[in-house]
Amino acid sequence: MMLVIDVTKGIEVQTAECLVIGEIIKGGTCPLLVVLNKVDLLPPASRTDAVEKMRRKVGLTLKKTKFADHFKMVEASAAPGGRGDVLQDAEGVENIIQQLCTMMPATLTRFPDAPLLCSVDHCFAVKGQGTVLTGTVLQGTIAVGDTVEIVEIKEQRKIKGMQMFKEPVKRAVHGDRVALCVTQLDPTNMERMLVASPGQIPKAKCLVAEVERVRFFKSTIESYKKFHVSLGHSTILAEVVFFSRPRSPAKIRILEAEFSFESSLEDATEACTGQAAGVTGKEFYALLNFDAAVPCPPSAQLIASRLDSTARTNSCRIAFAGKVLELLPSPATGSHVPLKVFKTKVKQGTIERIEGDDQTAIVKGMFKKETDISAFIGMKITTKVGVADCSSGFGTGNASGGGSGGGDGNGGGNGGGNGGGEGNGGGTIVSTFGKSGKVRAHFPDLQLSTLGSSKEVSLVFKKSIFARDKKLLFQ
Repeated sequence: MMLVIDVTKGIEVQTAECLVIGEIIKGGTCPLLVVLNKVDLLPPASRTDAVEKMRRKVGLTLKKTKFADHFKMVEASAAPGGRGDVLQDAEGVENIIQQLCTMMPATLTRFPDAPLLCSVDHCFAVKGQGTVLTGTVLQGTIAVGDTVEIVEIKEQRKIKGMQMFKEPVKRAVHGDRVALCVTQLDPTNMERMLVASPGQIPKAKCLVAEVERVRFFKSTIESYKKFHVSLGHSTILAEVVFFSRPRSPAKIRILEAEFSFESSLEDATEACTGQAAGVTGKEFYALLNFDAAVPCPPSAQLIASRLDSTARTNSCRIAFAGKVLELLPSPATGSHVPLKVFKTKVKQGTIERIEGDDQTAIVKGMFKKETDISAFIGMKITTKVGVADCSSGFGTGNASGGGSGGGDGNGGGNGGGNGGGEGNGGGTIVSTFGKSGKVRAHFPDLQLSTLGSSKEVSLVFKKSIFARDKKLLFQ
């Protein structure tokens, strides 16, 4: 990776964002060559000191990044004298080329047998020939006569001719820079695109990605907000919903696993304090619903930004990044999303009266009088001697069945839901009482008279944020 910095200005917001993108795409594992450009604009008398000062300043910044242990710096003047009429020879360019050659790996890992994927960065018409697409083969092999798909418009074309560095070729493989000539393709309003084997790259409006917050982004990152999401050559607005699960080395099936809803990425990160940066004990995911369908190669990387904020605010606009895990059907407004994402709810109440068996009580303050309490009949509640805990997992029960996550013993429940079983301190809502929101609860293993002044009870339950039936509750 090469990063060019104006030696007269140093690291600016855009420079820092380039470093962030480099960390995301390359993971900080590739060498970084920093070019301090425009050294000719520095006064000759103080040029050496100024360059050395900038070297130290940039070096200190890079030490805080993933490139800390593998970067080099060189000076150059790519266009001495600026853009005047008199062109001068560039200075330091040969050194840049030499450094890049030494930083290149001795051998390149290629995947010529994989399905074709070519990233096109320029498109133009050539009179009498057709339309030329220039780009890089990211994987696979392409040859003259092959039929390929223009992914963005979902149309197929046959390769009429190919060139590499102005020389005709019959074939190109992974890693090659190539120009492709096709016919009957209008280059108007087309610039960047993907070319692939027919049917290889799907387009999606809704997907799930494992994500990580960019540490330099200062604003909150909230669920149900829109971000500019860059995926491949496309940058499209997408609404995001964040969720998490305990970190595990085992692979999961996104559509089968259960997750906790996160109102914001910041809240999720701050929930686990006292640990090293980036080690939170949780894995974070996002559901992204795009405004328009976007081409999505397998395991593609994405970058989410707030491009509506100006770079003049002197803060990073890149909010989070991630890797695509699952493509989902495009959800219309109000339709079902096949994800098990739950939001934990807690209701508190107090025992108003204990009935004659010393195990049944009337509980007040837990529900409003207009609440449909029938959805809560059969759910488990706890007193202070049997505190519920829903933080470690999820059950599969619903309101009518009381929930299979209740478990038994000591009010904690040893099922997935930990909903507070009928052990020490645990009880069950058995019916409504009157019309003011009160309920009758039964505690089979507790003598309520022994509670003394501790009359508080708790109900912990979950709601699936993507369920078709919004009234469906789990415990």
